[in-house]
Amino acid sequence: MTIAAAISVICTNVWCAVTTEVVVRLSERPAGSFARTPVHVVCDGCREEYFLSLDSDDAGTEVTPSDAPAFFATCRPYLGDDIDWDEYDPPANPYDVFRRGRESLGLLLKNGGWAKHRTFQQMVLVQHFSLIEAFLADALIGLCQREGEVLDRMVSRVDELRTAKVGLQDILKDGDIVRNRVTSYLRGLQFHNFPKADALYNIAIGTGIMPKSEEDRGWLGIITGLRHDCVHRNGFDKDGDLTPDLQEEIRIADRMFLAMAERVQDGIARLDRDRPFRHNR
Repeated sequence: MTIAAAISVICTNVWCAVTTEVVVRLSERPAGSFARTPVHVVCDGCREEYFLSLDSDDAGTEVTPSDAPAFFATCRPYLGDDIDWDEYDPPANPYDVFRRGRESLGLLLKNGGWAKHRTFQQMVLVQHFSLIEAFLADALIGLCQREGEVLDRMVSRVDELRTAKVGLQDILKDGDIVRNRVTSYLRGLQFHNFPKADALYNIAIGTGIMPKSEEDRGWLGIITGLRHDCVHRNGFDKDGDLTPDLQEEIRIADRMFLAMAERVQDGIARLDRDRPFRHNR
């Protein structure tokens, strides 16, 4: 598998984010080995140089700073011409990936004097969404790939899958066409559509992800709208207004997304506990 790590470094001289992409071909390493790839980032504004390292092993990929003051790293399958998106296998433990990313964001907020800068806050808020979206997608895809009963429920109760048309020739070409079609369907979803993700998880494991209280549901709508503004309008809403400080919204997002991830983990654990002798297809 080939991994592309998109790494953004915040240059404290000019307070801008500098992004680079590093490609690591994990398939070229023997199983159980460790690889360290140096990363060199140069700020376009002041030409300051920053150095990090990309560490990869069988457990996953992490970015370690050497002298970068603050950075964000998002690892994903490399979408070059030499790899098919559907070849990507989710990590063995998506919750562990989510937890490590959350801890990194927490350290940045605690130890950085830039935490009160609006641009930094936008990046942190968006990264919180990236973490929970990746977790929700990877956890559900992994369940469908390894659990026959979950796959059955998804195919029989998700309308888009239940009514899907498949040609006989496609069936002949792909002996695992149902699992592969479900995987492709899930990869095409936007998991920050939390009501949709909630419905899918209710089907898959009998546990939803939405907060229980009306107040928290209201806050979830607010921070999801802020995410859209940060991604598509540089933080401004449709009326041209800018929320001056996002620290409270970041704390709320962190709390809510952790609760979502833990709810999913509890549901998966209950699935394992209730059917200890089930077999996969």
